[in-house]
Order: sequence, then C-alpha cells, then structure tokens
Amino acid sequence: MLELGLVAIVVWLVGWLSLGHAEVSTTPLATTAMTNEMPPKSVSVAATSPFRPELKSASRDPFVINTAPPPLPPAVVVSPVVAAPVIHREPPPTLSFAGRMQSPDGRVVILARWADGTPVRLEQGKDLGNGFRVERMTEQSVELLNPQTQSMVQLSLPAVPRFETR
Repeated sequence: MLELGLVAIVVWLVGWLSLGHAEVSTTPLATTAMTNEMPPKSVSVAATSPFRPELKSASRDPFVINTAPPPLPPAVVVSPVVAAPVIHREPPPTLSFAGRMQSPDGRVVILARWADGTPVRLEQGKDLGNGFRVERMTEQSVELLNPQTQSMVQLSLPAVPRFETR
C-alpha cells in the first residue's frame, strides 16, 4: 500500500512540475463570498504544457443556432388583363332544301330557301346577295362561305331520287 501512495505522489509531482510554478491564493473563500466577487484564480499557468497546445478563444458561440433567413418570395408582376376584342357575329343563315335540277348544259342547280322563305338558286361560284358565295358543291352537300367573316354554312342534300322510266 505504501507503493500505491508513493506512485500517487510522484504522478502529482510530475503534473505539478509540468505546469510550471503555481500561485496559491491567500484570500479565504469566506471573504470573497461576502463581497459577491469572483474568487481569484488559485492556480495560474505561467508556461504552457508541452503535452497540450494552447487553447484559443472560439470564433462564434456554439450554443446559438444560426439559420439563414427564409428566401423572399418572388416579386409578383401583375400585368393588366387585355380583353380580346369582341367580334359581333351574326348567326349563320339557315337554308332548307327545295329541290334540284339540271341545266341544259349539264350543271346541277340546287334550289333552296332562306329562313325567311326567300328562294335562292345555288350554283358553283355564284355570289348570293347576303355576302355568301357558293364555295363547293357535291352530291351530298353545298358549302357557302362568307369571305368577310370566314363563316361557313353547309346545306346537306338528300339522296338523288331514282325514277323509273317505262
């Protein structure tokens, strides 16, 4: 047991010598507690330890969490709403089929009526009085085009009747 005590004294002495010389405070702790002052350091290190590098002060407080501020929302650019120009279009005229005939030169002429009852002859390329022109004629339909408004009217034709000749 004496050896254990001797080893403890040698370790303490080596540690004390490696720190250099020490200053011991002569102020009793009771007097510093009454004056509300911090007690002076009891040991100051005059030389740095060869086993440990000298400590430097921290560059920032490790207990303060630094978070970046949230990014600003993008600037909203409000552009004025421009309404499309209103084009007043009249409803397309309605035609009703009245008949079909063949001219002496072999062209087919379609007879029709407007909604108000006015009769009209529809021939390929003919300009009608209300701005429409016969654009295309087939056995199944006649297409009328208004060149100013680009509106199209289609008249469906019934099948050609078959007559018996005896």
